[in-house]
Amino acid sequence: MRTRAIVAVALLVVAFAGVARAGPDRLPGTWLARDATGEVRLVLRGDGTYAWTVRTPRGTTTTEGTYRVEGSVIVAEPRGEAVERVRWAMPADDRLELTDEDGKGLWLARDADADRPAPPPSTTSPGGKLAPGGAPAARAPGVPTVFRTWRLQDPQGLRDPRNGAVLDVLRMAVPSGWPVEGGIRWKIAGKDPRTIDRSDLASPAVVAFRVVAPDRSAWIEVFPEERYTDTSRMPAAPMFPPGSTYAGTTAWPPLDPRQYVEQRLFPTLRAPHVEGARVVAAKASPDLARLYQDEAARLNAFVGVTGVTSTVRAGATTVEYRWNGVAYRETFFVALTYFDMPGTTMWWPRAAWSIAAPADRYDAYLPPLLGCVFSIRFQGLWSLLYLRLVHENARGIAIVDDLVAKIDADIALSRAKTAAQIHADFAPLLMPYRTVKGPNGEEAYAPSGSPVFFNAERGEWSSDPGFDNQPGWTKAEGT
Repeated sequence: MRTRAIVAVALLVVAFAGVARAGPDRLPGTWLARDATGEVRLVLRGDGTYAWTVRTPRGTTTTEGTYRVEGSVIVAEPRGEAVERVRWAMPADDRLELTDEDGKGLWLARDADADRPAPPPSTTSPGGKLAPGGAPAARAPGVPTVFRTWRLQDPQGLRDPRNGAVLDVLRMAVPSGWPVEGGIRWKIAGKDPRTIDRSDLASPAVVAFRVVAPDRSAWIEVFPEERYTDTSRMPAAPMFPPGSTYAGTTAWPPLDPRQYVEQRLFPTLRAPHVEGARVVAAKASPDLARLYQDEAARLNAFVGVTGVTSTVRAGATTVEYRWNGVAYRETFFVALTYFDMPGTTMWWPRAAWSIAAPADRYDAYLPPLLGCVFSIRFQGLWSLLYLRLVHENARGIAIVDDLVAKIDADIALSRAKTAAQIHADFAPLLMPYRTVKGPNGEEAYAPSGSPVFFNAERGEWSSDPGFDNQPGWTKAEGT
């Protein structure tokens, strides 16, 4: 199984020591871990054999062998190599956690559709736009019309100091029936204190997930944060060429949002799996960048950080490519933060996410998926506790209860302005949205001018006119 290869996917390394909740009979299957540095795929077969594949920009390696389960340990016997022992845990049926003898670990998600090819291109004309007179046109197949609220929780991290309860990191509207893969990972959990680096302390938690269509033909993806340092102006620059590790970060000259997509995100996440990739559109957003910059300044002031100045650049980059013979379009939305210091610049993605769909259905998928993204609401208490954790060496331990309401309100206001600016910047791609209240206080994020129906019993809503007068569905007032 060669657990040493786990290090090749550096941003996914996180140690876990939980007790397995699922039995060994649930281990067989295909397991996947992926981030901006590469991919790990583990195939555990029912006959006791396995294949361990690691893909990075430097190439792909595969190790095969046999395995057996001894309680909480998987004993792997790779062909021609020494036996290795790995601790395992399955806190959920779709999640496998592996930890090697050095305390390094990896979280993998079950890839139930690993062998399923992408569907052929649709021959149906894209829909989802308002027809003359306000009546919705026919929708393209698969375009979501019913949504639910998904909560990203932090069971292994921060807790409510008042009662010890598990906290929500964020809440988001997702299409009903679309699974969410990934979540939050703590890089410092279970790690030897002697190996904790600057990057671990600067961003101890990584939020990365995908919201995927049932047939896996479309998705929203939130990418993990990476930390970079410009070493080109340092006297020791020859010792740290681009791509090398420097103080827990990756040595790389500062990039703008389009360059970040072309040089960092796409080459590692998409290029090994697709063909004919080309950038078809790129748009900078200086107004959106200023909002992110103002938000960072206010948060620094709230948590007591002074003397820190940074700049932000934001933009959207659209790439077209072919995957499994199907033409795809994917738009990457990126905001990058740059922190200038004497002799160097540290920089990282303040936000990085994408929306992808087959090219012939992209225009139909974009409005509902953007509506999901705009619905993201980070929860105030978790955000404040996380910021305190990041900055506690600079400001000491702060009393948070009196600040929660103020921080929550400020973050909500800032994010509302950010969402409004996204609407303005990418208006040609969007139709207007508004928030609609349901009979029990539910919120729906729907195109202006369309009706909205709520199903209180199922906790769902829809803008599909076909739900009018249907049992269990109530039309919202004023729509």
